[in-house]
Amino acid sequence: MNGETARIEKYLDGQMSAEERADFEKNISEDPVLKEELQLHREMRLFLAKREGRLRLEQQLQQIGAEYFPQHSQTGKAPGKRTPLLRRYWAIMAVAASFALLITAYFLFRTPLYDQLATHPPLALVEKSANQEQLQYEAETAFNSQNYAQAEALLEQLLQNRPDDDLIRIYLGIAKMEVGKIQEARELFTQVASKDPSIQDFAQWNLVLSYLKTGDKERCRELARRFSPDSPYFEKAQRLLKKL
Repeated sequence: MNGETARIEKYLDGQMSAEERADFEKNISEDPVLKEELQLHREMRLFLAKREGRLRLEQQLQQIGAEYFPQHSQTGKAPGKRTPLLRRYWAIMAVAASFALLITAYFLFRTPLYDQLATHPPLALVEKSANQEQLQYEAETAFNSQNYAQAEALLEQLLQNRPDDDLIRIYLGIAKMEVGKIQEARELFTQVASKDPSIQDFAQWNLVLSYLKTGDKERCRELARRFSPDSPYFEKAQRLLKKL
């Protein structure tokens, strides 16, 4: 494991000190290659989590097969006398069951479009007050390690102290979206009043993702078409429109 990889893993695990984290996030903002590598590590973690789930399913299918479709050939003969018609029936049933399980596995483990596009940038808040440093650190650590339930609670506190901070409002919305509080998330995204176009587009993109997550393709298309060509989210929006 090289030095940068070790730093990335430490960052994603939430094991950096506040000073290390600030230095690393500064490096990310200045180095597009490092930023891309960080995103690759995030996606690899998601892939491995899905792969472990797939392997568990395969093991369960093997156990089910051993229980319901015993291999009589192992004993050298089938128990009792079976007619050709009965053997054919069980063969057809075995094939049908295998086909059904393959279809189920496909739909369970193909990567949803939401997961492909909802790659949230790390939370890195600008220091506003020394007495909020610990709370901010805990919120950033929870969010960046994808502990969205904890991040939600911590960001709620930060937003109470900084009600005009639209960046906190958006990240709180993302945390709520990830834990399934979709309507609350949408309300936060639509409340963003920043005059900064990049922040407005960030909120708008996550509003699009909220409708993608619930399968509302019509509303998703409507919102995705609103991004102008000079928006940093225009290409993502076009990619989404092609796949819907």
